[in-house]
Amino acid sequence: MLSKRVFDLATLSAGSRIRAELLRLGESSATTVGKAVLYPAPSDADIAAHVAATRETVNRELGEMIEAGAIERRGRTMIILDVEKVRQLIATHPADGLRPSAKGPASLLPDAQLARSVAHRRLRLPKRPELEAVH
Repeated sequence: MLSKRVFDLATLSAGSRIRAELLRLGESSATTVGKAVLYPAPSDADIAAHVAATRETVNRELGEMIEAGAIERRGRTMIILDVEKVRQLIATHPADGLRPSAKGPASLLPDAQLARSVAHRRLRLPKRPELEAVH
């Protein structure tokens, strides 16, 4: 579970991490088909702490999910109205591959391409010369 969360942190955008966290929290409270109820709902600050984001980012993403009809808030209760829709939002949400370019508009890498790119960058470590033991 920890490895999956670290991988998500390295490869998913903040919005996708927020959605994934809501799905993880909703797994234990699934009610009817395709829905989940979180009571008491985690605060924006709690979600932000779990996904390495800011409270403002969480608030903005939850607002977008409410507008999209994926979740609903009622007081201290959060209802995931369509679990499958939230999964699709994770898959289609742009990753952190959005980088401004000095030559033109921002370029966007698909999630899978970004994950490969991140993995390759991390694997390219300079080789250390073999050290001989001194006796």
